[in-house]
Amino acid sequence: MPSPWLGHRYIRVLGLLASALLLVSCSTDDPVLSSFATAPASAGHTDNAQATATAQATEEPISQATEEPAQATAEEPSLAAAPEPDGAAGSVSGFPRSFQIGDRIVTVAAEPVRIAALSADVAEVVLALAGPGRMVALPAANATPAIGSHPELAASVPNHIALGDLIDESVLKQWGTDLVALSPNHSQEAQLARDLEDSDIAVLTMPNSWDDLEDAYDNILLIGEAIGADTSARAVVADMKQRARQVAARLDDLVDRPSVLILTNVAGIPFMIGPGVSTTDLVKRAGGSDASHALGVTTSISPITADQIAAAKPDRLLLVDGLGTGRSAYQTLLDSPVVADLPVVADDRILVLPARISFGVAHTLVDGLEAIADWLHPS
Repeated sequence: MPSPWLGHRYIRVLGLLASALLLVSCSTDDPVLSSFATAPASAGHTDNAQATATAQATEEPISQATEEPAQATAEEPSLAAAPEPDGAAGSVSGFPRSFQIGDRIVTVAAEPVRIAALSADVAEVVLALAGPGRMVALPAANATPAIGSHPELAASVPNHIALGDLIDESVLKQWGTDLVALSPNHSQEAQLARDLEDSDIAVLTMPNSWDDLEDAYDNILLIGEAIGADTSARAVVADMKQRARQVAARLDDLVDRPSVLILTNVAGIPFMIGPGVSTTDLVKRAGGSDASHALGVTTSISPITADQIAAAKPDRLLLVDGLGTGRSAYQTLLDSPVVADLPVVADDRILVLPARISFGVAHTLVDGLEAIADWLHPS
């Protein structure tokens, strides 16, 4: 039976939002994927996933950045790696490659050239490492500037997956898919992975849910090895780590950590982002604190009211824009008398960031980290 595909990390949040609207406690149903094989083991964060090299791959040195990267802006995210389509320089030989993910062994028989990246975060990484020429499908969201870092590249991929599309093995074979890559952030994604367990199409599921930079490092390295772009993946992660270290060093002696309330407009109306989301991790790394804590919030996504904003008394408001509509989805809340009179609004201590750099979309999270740090603690 085909799975109703809800296609990308945002769908995890949409599921949480729907639960919140029904006043049901928000939680994810992610399967626990405890380990994966990747080489080299030292290149990524492995506290939650013990890396074991099972692939017979030729090792190449990590490419280190020779110049300090330009400052990121909310409008112009940096490109962490130029796409290297069709096995260009930066990929390595050594297929077949096998990866242990949870209790399953996934084998990629040959360097994939027809990749269906069915989650937006995974698709962003594949686009950056391999280019659109080796992709047959990705979520439609990647072709929008609010979500996709390179919508023009995403637009050239032949098949765009919309919300509610039915994806099963027959559809994937019709596309000639030789690798499915996805994040199991929602029941539909996890179900599709289970449906394909006996398929001859290799299915690579991420070992985590992109909830912080360490998750992103792990997943990028795994994707890079699976698609034969090891060197490029290591260069991307090295660049991300270098830039994250630069932010950390600048804030090393930080005393003041302003409280930041994070809102998202993914459902067309504002919701609050709490713990366990990449945006919250970025705020903490950028020298802020999570204002939702003052409200006793323990869920990742929950409804927000004007009275709650007033009760939280945040020093700053971070508005995550996943629709490309800027502040408009938040305006009713911001115009509410109990909110409009707050210093954070009256003094316009508000930052709007596109979701592509602030909400779990792969390597561009470091652009969001820099933007938030510059906003909270200008040099």
